[in-house]
Amino acid sequence: MTNRERMQSEWEEAVQLMQSQFEKAYSTVPRYSCEDGCVLVESQAKSGETVMTRLSNFAPLIVEEVSRDNGADVLLEFAIEAEGQGGRRFPSVRIPAKSFAGMGWVLENYGAQANICAGTTKRDQLRYAIQAASTPTRRTVYSHTGWRKRNGKWCYLYNGGAIGADGLDVELEGNLSAYALPSVPDISLAESVQTSADFLNVGALRVTAPLLLAMYLAPLCEFARGDRPAFIPFVVGATGTRKTTVSALAMSHFGSFGNKQLTASFADTANSIIRKGFIVKDAPLLVDDYHPTTDYRTTENMKATAQRLARAYGDLAERGRANPDGSIRQANPPRGLCIVSGEESPDVGESGTARYYIIEMHAGDVEASEHLSTMQEKARNGYLWTAMRGYIEWLAPMADRLPERLQKLFERHRAEATKQLQGTHGRVVEAVAWLLVALDLAEAYFKENGVTISREQIEAAVIQNAADQSESMKGEKPIDMFLNALRELHATGRVHIAGLDENAAAVLVGFLKDPYLHLYPRASYGAVFDLFRTQGSRFPLGSQAIWRRMIDAGIATDHSDGQKRTKRIRRDLFEREERQVTLI
Repeated sequence: MTNRERMQSEWEEAVQLMQSQFEKAYSTVPRYSCEDGCVLVESQAKSGETVMTRLSNFAPLIVEEVSRDNGADVLLEFAIEAEGQGGRRFPSVRIPAKSFAGMGWVLENYGAQANICAGTTKRDQLRYAIQAASTPTRRTVYSHTGWRKRNGKWCYLYNGGAIGADGLDVELEGNLSAYALPSVPDISLAESVQTSADFLNVGALRVTAPLLLAMYLAPLCEFARGDRPAFIPFVVGATGTRKTTVSALAMSHFGSFGNKQLTASFADTANSIIRKGFIVKDAPLLVDDYHPTTDYRTTENMKATAQRLARAYGDLAERGRANPDGSIRQANPPRGLCIVSGEESPDVGESGTARYYIIEMHAGDVEASEHLSTMQEKARNGYLWTAMRGYIEWLAPMADRLPERLQKLFERHRAEATKQLQGTHGRVVEAVAWLLVALDLAEAYFKENGVTISREQIEAAVIQNAADQSESMKGEKPIDMFLNALRELHATGRVHIAGLDENAAAVLVGFLKDPYLHLYPRASYGAVFDLFRTQGSRFPLGSQAIWRRMIDAGIATDHSDGQKRTKRIRRDLFEREERQVTLI
């Protein structure tokens, strides 16, 4: 090599070193280049002269392609970096791959200072140049918690990694990043399991037992293939009863949670909560702070959200939707367990209430004790999530056999609970059965780690909660609600029944013709409907539906004397104030 050639080579190497990564990338694309942060394209003028035309005053590159796997579908994202004139660097952005070709992401992310030159052709040329110049790395990111089977082996995902698999990228957005179960080397499994069992002693067993069992039930959701856990534990208590404190402490079995680090609240939209329920798979989602308010719209929004949650988790389904092109959108039903806390139970009717498992808290049920403080400190240090991590590792080898085992356990406990809770709504009985299934698994896991718990007391507490809920639900039956409201209206003189009272100035809703009351269906229903409305709630059935139920139950009969059509009810049945109507 001559001295001239050597100098030329050294000069070219120096120029190459001086080039930015953007200039180097675009120099590999024929006819395109990057100079001073601008993308240029080569073209021929009419005179035959080669000219360089600017396409933009910034030069982007796709540096990473991320396949985001949520367990139902895979969404592709691009990570983009860009350089502008004068060496200016724009912030890194992530966009859905489907948004890339339209180039609208430029203005959305970079603002007015990033400019594409006028013309549809230039826009399309810039898109081509970016793709051609980019050599992105590729990776798969999982965006949900819970069980996945990879290469024939079960693993459990959490934010930052997986139990049972190495090298998996798991990223959860926002406050869901708290779902993390990292290994804590300084904590022994036996000590962590004992700490988990000690949660039972934080307060009254009827509060702590179902909450602890809910934690150990959540990882079983994937394997409940037939009858599945389809209920929501609802912690109800007045302000100051520490319902959020004890709920957050229970949640610490799945990560770093505290009173200020909860996963969702009734201030969120229903859609966002349901979406979180899809992401939080095989784990509990805590929705906090259902509370009374004087604002009608806020009350109705919270009530509607509670109804959506009850239906979503009670039916394990999401409301069907269509895409803009008319095709059916991919459904995202809940895939874990939901826990709700609030100051009162939502007025969602008999069917909605049955989808909840009510845990009532009273003053003194959870005291501000040294034991509570110690538990909270251990939770922050990872003792509870270490116990859950050990439980998941214990479940993994038996995962393929779990569906059949869980179904048998559920059927046995459901049969036993049905006998003990006669007259209780079937959904509440099933909730009890699933909590007892979790007790079976948790007890076996505890025993293997040298920890014993009082099964009889725990089981009694779970069943007693259900019995209390069943008693309170009696007044939730629409027939009972209707007759009790009509009795109240009559007792307070707001309605008039001819022959039964002398209050002719009140609204006439029927007449007495012993031994029957003849009720005018529209007038009596209207009075009851208005009573519920003035109390800030709504009667759950329409006029025709409530009368049809009462006739089917043998409480009312149709009657007509040729001129008046009435619904006939026995007088003694109506006058049973403070009693519940028993359906036939």
